[in-house]
Amino acid sequence: MKQDSNLILRKQRRKKRGGRLKTIFIIVSVTLMTFYAYTFNKALLNESSEKSIPEISASLADAEDAIRNGVTTGITKRRDDGPSSRKTHSLPDLRKGGIVVFYHMPKTGGTTLRHLAKVNQQIEFHSNQKVSMENTKKLINQWTLSNDIIGEGQKVKFVELHYALESFVVSNDDLTKWRANAKENNIPFFVFTVLREPVEAFISFFNFFCIYLSKAKLVDCLPPHDFSKMLEISPDNPQARWLCFATTLSLQASNDKSLSNRSIDSCASGDLLGVMDSHFDWIGIKSRLRDTSAVFQTMGIALGYGHKNKVTQINSFLKSSTMTSNEIETLESLVKEDSKIYDWAESFYTLQNFGIDTKV
Repeated sequence: MKQDSNLILRKQRRKKRGGRLKTIFIIVSVTLMTFYAYTFNKALLNESSEKSIPEISASLADAEDAIRNGVTTGITKRRDDGPSSRKTHSLPDLRKGGIVVFYHMPKTGGTTLRHLAKVNQQIEFHSNQKVSMENTKKLINQWTLSNDIIGEGQKVKFVELHYALESFVVSNDDLTKWRANAKENNIPFFVFTVLREPVEAFISFFNFFCIYLSKAKLVDCLPPHDFSKMLEISPDNPQARWLCFATTLSLQASNDKSLSNRSIDSCASGDLLGVMDSHFDWIGIKSRLRDTSAVFQTMGIALGYGHKNKVTQINSFLKSSTMTSNEIETLESLVKEDSKIYDWAESFYTLQNFGIDTKV
């Protein structure tokens, strides 16, 4: 009986001793984890302070890719109707060169940006206006494979894609390849475009491609140049359509007139927003082009914003301010896909979201 009592007491002591050891182990573990976190963060801050902007951006991009491909595989979060952007809000450092690809959508303020880029001493301007799209693509690809374009005194290779071009959606594979090449060769790479308020863009497409170009004897767009005529020859969602098919009005679809009347449902439902989110580092808004200039300023390029496009205003141009509420509602029903991409871009691509001082 006494032996049994001693055995029970020893078991109780071991149990208490084990509990105390467990408690000590937890306390020591928490202390070590806290110390490790403090030391790691301190080292990370010290290391980051010595890194250049591209190195920090690359580190963030690598971490982001790991998260997207690992922890969140199969999970897609959305912002309202659009995708949750994968970007880290970091921007490349263009002070020693790099590549900028500008998808210049018609009637969105891109002509102003073209002029500013052309006269900028930090930029070597290129356009596909007088060069085939195939040769332009080869040129961009060559740049992404040569780190000779980076260094003290090097200018930024700025290429405007505006004229006879493959659509943004069709360029998906090329953009993916260019970005991968640039990353491998430590070449700053930046892709952007500009959008416009959808109803105003719809009207402006008609004013320019029908009225203005017909006055210039470049197209045959017969009068009357009124609201009914605009509805007759203007396809819906001109901005989404340009991104999907690189067309404007049927008058300009000289290679394939069916494109301007083709439904964009398949393109839009095929996650147009997702493709835009994957490739556009910045999407400007015409009504606030200064924000786009501020983005370039942050990347080290003093682009400016003072120039205005000098397209002659014609008295017969249609204006939203003179339209009835019913006419505006009709136009709104024709730009629903444009409104989706515009609302998404306007809410996400802001200086605040990119950590840029709004006073820049």
